[in-house]
Amino acid sequence: MKRKILVVDDCKAILFLLKEEIEDQGDEALCCCSGEEALKKEREFKPDIVLSDIRMPGGMNGFEFSQKLKEQKQIPIVLMTAETPLPECAPANAIIEKPFRMEDFNNIANAL
Repeated sequence: MKRKILVVDDCKAILFLLKEEIEDQGDEALCCCSGEEALKKEREFKPDIVLSDIRMPGGMNGFEFSQKLKEQKQIPIVLMTAETPLPECAPANAIIEKPFRMEDFNNIANAL
């Protein structure tokens, strides 16, 4: 089944790579550079799952974005980070450490 995955990261190179990986496996990806942009586009895209970076400079970080999205919808959210040790994932459903393989993300996504 084709999934719609909303990807949020301030790094355009990471967005490009994730979009390619997601589409190569037969899913659809919408990429956004900020939480604010993702909240606006989410309504129209209607993703099945969200993959968001935690650290994003500027307005809204991944935790704030997740909280705002959870207030509006019940949608699975996976946060990604290069930080160690891994922070608590609330308000997200899960957290994944960068770099990761799409197989690892898919295992988490399928369990949600």
